[in-house]
Amino acid sequence: MNISIDPMHLWQISRRFWVRFQDADPGLMAAAVAFNAFLASVPLAIAFAAAGSLVGASGEGLARTKEALDLVAPAEVADFMIDLLTRTAELVDGQQWWIIIVSALVAVYSGSRGLNALQKALRRIDHMDERRTTWTRRLVAIGLTLAGGLALVALIVALVLTEPVAEFFEKLTRIDVLTQVWAWLRFPVAAGVVYLYLLAVYHFGPPRPIPSTSIAAAVGTVVALAASFGFGIYLSVFGLSGTFGVLGAVGVGLLWLYFTAYAILFGAAVVSFRQVVRSGSGHQATEG
Repeated sequence: MNISIDPMHLWQISRRFWVRFQDADPGLMAAAVAFNAFLASVPLAIAFAAAGSLVGASGEGLARTKEALDLVAPAEVADFMIDLLTRTAELVDGQQWWIIIVSALVAVYSGSRGLNALQKALRRIDHMDERRTTWTRRLVAIGLTLAGGLALVALIVALVLTEPVAEFFEKLTRIDVLTQVWAWLRFPVAAGVVYLYLLAVYHFGPPRPIPSTSIAAAVGTVVALAASFGFGIYLSVFGLSGTFGVLGAVGVGLLWLYFTAYAILFGAAVVSFRQVVRSGSGHQATEG
């Protein structure tokens, strides 16, 4: 059975997708998400540092936290966040609870604004009418922000604590491959956390779930991680943050968040447009 692909038809489909995607203004929406996400990440890191100082954060713990961040973020971003954690931990002595509460509130507020922008973009991508009240949208955004924070905590805790557990059982059972097996599993665990979070975003973010939510989450995860790794490779070649110091690290963080948000929107658009094309084809077949 020969399957022929009409280049002109493929071009028309691609053009229709791109026009539909650009109608959602993904660049502006991704910029809004990135800006507010970065504003949320700084107080969130401060809250983590304050909480860590309550239980006695160690250099080894920070190193493992950096390993966890390196799985989903460029090295420059991880270095910036670890440096922020380290410096904050030195300044919060005796004021941890106030710092944790205030920082967490600021992080939730900024993060929910970023999720609001993401909600708006997802709504535009699928051409949905917004019938929810402003308070309903805000509560959904806050819920997704809290879920994102919990996903980040789960990712870091799993990657920071599981390695010592694997080493303990390796010594106990004298099975020398447990630590190596965990090293292989770290990336699938990180990808799984990202997938579950995007599943929640695509389902609860817009007025109605994105079509084929599970497929959209899978596509969004692959595209977002690919964008993150590609950006990381670019930085490893040019090393922008080392050139511009702290300002370079901030710029790198914003760019990384921008590309990640853009990739998430692109993944949702691909699945949404696929559904539109299939519906259109089915409609045409019925008419024929």
